[in-house]
Amino acid sequence: MKNLVISLSVLLLATGYCVRTANAAPPDIVLEGHTDTVRSAAFSPDGTKIVTASEDNTARIWDAATGKELQKLEGHTHYVWSAVFSPDGKRIVTA
Repeated sequence: MKNLVISLSVLLLATGYCVRTANAAPPDIVLEGHTDTVRSAAFSPDGTKIVTASEDNTARIWDAATGKELQKLEGHTHYVWSAVFSPDGKRIVTA
């Protein structure tokens, strides 16, 4: 299982591991669930959710405050390279 580590204080994105400098704060949240490399991550316009795209052929929606997985978007037959929210935050597009 691959983890996506998000640290809002140092703007760190990593998959499967976390690299920090000696002065960096610990990550704010860890998103656990993808089983392969995460290719993109984006916040919703209101900042309450995160959408991720992965080489495990899924996109996932997460609660940005807790890191809890809210929904797994399945159906791609190959890697999901990117996922973003619409400007109003009501829809997600994946590719």
